[in-house]
Amino acid sequence: MPEPTVYAASDLVYIFIDYSNVVHEGSRECSFPNESFNVDLNRLVTTVCNERKLGGVFIAGSTPTPAKDELAWRRAEHHHGFNVEIFPRNAFNKEEGVDVHLACEIKTVMFTKIPGTLILITGDSDFSEPVNQAKEKKWGVEIWSWPKEWL
Repeated sequence: MPEPTVYAASDLVYIFIDYSNVVHEGSRECSFPNESFNVDLNRLVTTVCNERKLGGVFIAGSTPTPAKDELAWRRAEHHHGFNVEIFPRNAFNKEEGVDVHLACEIKTVMFTKIPGTLILITGDSDFSEPVNQAKEKKWGVEIWSWPKEWL
């Protein structure tokens, strides 16, 4: 992974997790069935935060999903205080709204907080526009993904 862009004026980190892509790509990368692949969101946040000060965590995913995912979301929201938004899939079982929601959350943080570090955890490359805008606004940016996705 390339070195993060370092401009941050604040020592706070803001973490954005595209849960559906993390689970889907993770299960594929690790050769586990999606229903058996589990992500401990608190441990993931602790790992990427790396002992830095946490400004906020924003998680978005979609339903229907295995019960284990819904339990993980409830735990993240109620026990850890993370911001969790879940969107229904469309009639073709395609995810809608997750990437747009996270991009809006990134922009809200970017325009309302002192520049710190944005950490994006995803499995796709749908966030190039807000990432580039964050760099222009002197935010540090880190992208965490499964190895094959950000070449």
